[in-house]
Amino acid sequence: MLKLRIFLTVLVPALILTPLLLFFYVRSEKERSYKAEFNELESNVRELGFTLAQNADSITKQIELFTSMLSSPQKMDLDSIFRRAMDEIPGVSAIIICYAPEFLQEVREGKHSRSYLNIFSKCPLPETIPHSFAPTIYRDPQNRDMVYMDSACNYYETLDFYLLPKLSREGFWSDPFKGNMSGLPVSAYGLPFWQDGVQAGVITCLVKIEALFDSQLLNDFVGKGKARSRLFLFGQSGEMVYATKNSPVKSLSLYSIVDQLGRKDLYPEMDKMVRNVSGTMRIDYAKNTQSKDNIQSNVLYIYSKPRNRAHWTIVGAFDEGAIHSEINSRLMKFALGAFFSIFGLCSLISVLLIRGNKPLIIMTQVAEKVSQGDLDVRVPKEYEHKHGSIGKLVQSYNGMIASLRSHISKEVEDSVQKAHIQKELSISQDLQQTFLPANKCRFFPDRGYALSGDLIPAKYVAGDFFDFWRVNDDIVGVVIGDVSGKGVPASMVMVATSTLIRMVASKNLTPGEVVNEVNRVLLQRNKRGMFVTLFLAFYYFKTGELHYCNAGHNKPAIVKKNGFVQFFDYPENSIIGILPDSKFVTCVKKLEPSDLLFLYTDGLTDATAANGDQYGDKRLEQLLVRLSHTPTEQFIGAVEEEIKNFQGESQTDDMTMLILKRMEDITQCWTCHRRIPSKYGAENATIEEIMGILSKQGWSDHDLFAVETGLTEGIRNAIEHGNKFDEAKTVHLSCCVSDTKISISIRDEGLGFAEEKVDDPREKEHLDLPSGRGILLTRGFMTRVWFNESGNEIFMQKIKSKTPHSA
Repeated sequence: MLKLRIFLTVLVPALILTPLLLFFYVRSEKERSYKAEFNELESNVRELGFTLAQNADSITKQIELFTSMLSSPQKMDLDSIFRRAMDEIPGVSAIIICYAPEFLQEVREGKHSRSYLNIFSKCPLPETIPHSFAPTIYRDPQNRDMVYMDSACNYYETLDFYLLPKLSREGFWSDPFKGNMSGLPVSAYGLPFWQDGVQAGVITCLVKIEALFDSQLLNDFVGKGKARSRLFLFGQSGEMVYATKNSPVKSLSLYSIVDQLGRKDLYPEMDKMVRNVSGTMRIDYAKNTQSKDNIQSNVLYIYSKPRNRAHWTIVGAFDEGAIHSEINSRLMKFALGAFFSIFGLCSLISVLLIRGNKPLIIMTQVAEKVSQGDLDVRVPKEYEHKHGSIGKLVQSYNGMIASLRSHISKEVEDSVQKAHIQKELSISQDLQQTFLPANKCRFFPDRGYALSGDLIPAKYVAGDFFDFWRVNDDIVGVVIGDVSGKGVPASMVMVATSTLIRMVASKNLTPGEVVNEVNRVLLQRNKRGMFVTLFLAFYYFKTGELHYCNAGHNKPAIVKKNGFVQFFDYPENSIIGILPDSKFVTCVKKLEPSDLLFLYTDGLTDATAANGDQYGDKRLEQLLVRLSHTPTEQFIGAVEEEIKNFQGESQTDDMTMLILKRMEDITQCWTCHRRIPSKYGAENATIEEIMGILSKQGWSDHDLFAVETGLTEGIRNAIEHGNKFDEAKTVHLSCCVSDTKISISIRDEGLGFAEEKVDDPREKEHLDLPSGRGILLTRGFMTRVWFNESGNEIFMQKIKSKTPHSA
């Protein structure tokens, strides 16, 4: 009877509960393992995209240096310069100097010196200057020698790598193609150059695609063979232009992937893959046994859009079936091993109990009660006095239960306390956010400037702050600051300082006078000895003048359109809140059109990598140079991504940024600001006024139709979806028209929306839904379209066409 009881008490529960517990463990572990595997794959694809963008930008900077050399070629040894460039720049297979036919005509007429065309000594200029001339230097793929040609392509003036840089007057990366000289996939970067003050042609550099990737990272990615990993590169139109050697897919375009499956309903998903910054997509190949990949499972696609001027898409493909199979196999081996181990242990315990060890039986009964939550139960003390190992085991067992009870009680108490603290910190965080600008990214086309800022606290609340506001009709105020210390005390000083600055700034004082007054007030109430560094500026948007005062803060930088970065140079002022006799002065600097003012706290430059290396001023300057052509609405996000990749998850200080961009010289532009009632038809007069201005400036019928469509859709969406026809609310429209483009801002007084949550009307399941068509239509007609962070303001730009269109 005792043996049967022991069997029912130990082995039967073990045989029933162990498989059940292992089942739940395996199910949860399977999901966790897959998520970790997916995160690693996604990180690999993003890192490949990041290194491609870095290498491409590095090459563009090198090419830009060559354009200055071409202005006086007779004074320098260009043969050796270009030969050395091809040795030092990774992957460069050829450099072509494509002269513009009209410039060659002016040389024939004697308007320019023939010496401008003598680029390479081994490519002498013909006696009669030809209509097209493109001296070329390239590396022979067979013997690695340098080869010179007097013209690599006689019809280059019709090709994208020459025509697009020439028309746009700026650098251009072409979609990759198979190079005639190397026979390998290459891309061409073209950049216009000038001689005697006129555009003389385009310097083009052919770069091997594989050289743009990090070779070690690419080899690790392809060499793992994990889940049949493959890598593709797609051009701007969705055409596949590069694939790793182990990629079995031979389709010529991104859409061929779904054409093989007969799944044209997946075209919208492919559109997202080309258009979006990054994302994932799954395709079930099992539905079509004729797939060229011979994969009878789901395939996971992870794609990334590198942030640079080469608008390509990197796609990594992985066999999800193989991933799941590998995880299942690993977990099954673990489950079988655990089951037999537990079964063997329970069998051993049963043998010991069957031999008559009654204390062990009682301990088993006590264990059952403990598992049910009874932590007051104990093995009777009479068994603690048994001789030998049994007595010691009982003592240890009772001690373990007592320690467990004490530990759980303490954990419960700590959990309650932590929850209380967490709630208070959450309230403090919400309170702090109310003192920051509601819309962190704002554009003002009618005033010719844009503002954007962000704050990333190291803890729940921060000691950093930033703010921007209208001081009066001609001035906008910007401020960024850093309070000593972190956490709640620093955040309280931050709130007091930012509130005080706005109050004092309303008294028509200079920035230096405002800071002097703020310093005086803080000294009277600063009991904890905390100090503040800040940069305060008043920007006069009509003239571009920036009146500013720096109180011990980091030196701001001005980022020029050409990539030049200039840090401020000003008298050293003291920090505020410490010395009563500090005197703060006002300085003046002028922002030119397209200048970007970058303000930041030391959380950027003090960011520390895992190896202890700090980001520093030099890396920040190099980053600003790389981002000089980044759109304003993406600028701060690009900086944050760079710092996060550098320091990982170990953020130790608050990180704050604020940018002010002077977009246009509004003295040369037509501007307007209108408040439109929330009812259909109220927008007609404003649209007619803007169309009349564009017509007088000679905009084509095609461009006029595009702008009118964008204006109509934007205003009516604000009336209907933003203000919901509430006539107590208005739609705010700002507009700036220059010689080359129109910039528009349309803001409603509603709660805003998230664009990514709007259903794509091109998808089959959303064809009957009314939403989404207006945004799609606007993006199709305007050159650039984006929303602010709150989703209640849309910004649009349309570049004036250089070639007239028919209506």
